[in-house]
Amino acid sequence: SSSSSSSSSSPSLTTTATTSQQHPPPAAIASVASAAAASSPLTLQSMAVRKLLSERLDQFLIEQCATGLLDQADFTVIGVLGLQGVGKSTVLSLLSPSPSLSESTDTSTGRSKGTFPIQSSKTILAAGHETVGIDMMATSDRLLLLDSQPLFSSSILQQFIVGEVSLPASTEYLSLENIQELHSIQLAVLLHCICNVVVVVQDYIVDQTFLRFLKTVDMLKYRLPDLSNPAGETTDESFQQTEFFPEVIFVFNKVPSAAFGDGTVQRLHETIDKYLSGSRYCKDGGYSFLQQPHCFSKASRTCVFFLPLQPSSSSSEGVSPSPFHDTYEVMSKKLRTAILSSRKTRFAKAISEKDWLRNAARMWEVIKRSPFLNEYNKTLQKMGYYR
Repeated sequence: SSSSSSSSSSPSLTTTATTSQQHPPPAAIASVASAAAASSPLTLQSMAVRKLLSERLDQFLIEQCATGLLDQADFTVIGVLGLQGVGKSTVLSLLSPSPSLSESTDTSTGRSKGTFPIQSSKTILAAGHETVGIDMMATSDRLLLLDSQPLFSSSILQQFIVGEVSLPASTEYLSLENIQELHSIQLAVLLHCICNVVVVVQDYIVDQTFLRFLKTVDMLKYRLPDLSNPAGETTDESFQQTEFFPEVIFVFNKVPSAAFGDGTVQRLHETIDKYLSGSRYCKDGGYSFLQQPHCFSKASRTCVFFLPLQPSSSSSEGVSPSPFHDTYEVMSKKLRTAILSSRKTRFAKAISEKDWLRNAARMWEVIKRSPFLNEYNKTLQKMGYYR
């Protein structure tokens, strides 16, 4: 009888214990989950915008940026290039996890606030620039976004003149214009070496001088090592197979609505194709992001997107949408989707985010010592270009 009672009570105890193990208290679940999240080496969080390259373009701030990077190789680097005031920071902010454009608009100016700082009304009136050096942000989906200072900026040149920015201690410059030219080339070559995708932002009007500058960058990015091995050397036999060149996307910003309906945007795309023909900016299988079928060019070899003029909060009230394109907010989302889904050139070997940061700093030193850039600079000096 006692044996029977003992055997009958055992299953009850066992069942109770098992049930207790399978259904722990909610407080215990929360405690374990928080501990696991704290100990996880790959906690995917966004990193606030930080300075990657100093204002004088002489120092990579590795320690400042390394805390937001991970030891994993599944990431994409996207950088932006362009002249002053074309909307580089605004376009790059579209790729970051920020609120919708309607929620992130400055009501006083009607301009998008974005993640990266954009020109304030005071800066615009003073013909100044906002970004200095290179700013970096890492998103939770492991996009490393690089916002660069404007190329050939008149306000940067003015800062050199009045002494707000100290001049580099070097004898290889003949004038302030010479410094500005060489810095712009070095900065553009750097982004072409360390980014998987480079977004080139332009105004509505095609700037032939700027396109000529891009061809110069393509020419001077020669025999530079792959970022995964910045100390290596490229031999002549393996040069064509190993030299890295990013995927480049051209964004025409502030395009008037009428240009989408009269074929202007198609002609702009054809101009880019013809002017950059023969360079590495033209690749087989290029594409256009135009939404109108009659404007799509199947023979295109460059990747181009046209972003309409962003209306201010005051002027947009009571204005009917354009029959030629979607609203600015819709087109902005399409641009984000197009950039994130575009082809991405990968480095020769897989490296972690922290290795990318360290190698980018080494690559900057390699670029500044490049014999091809130095010879190009001396040639322009001998030709009297900087008198």
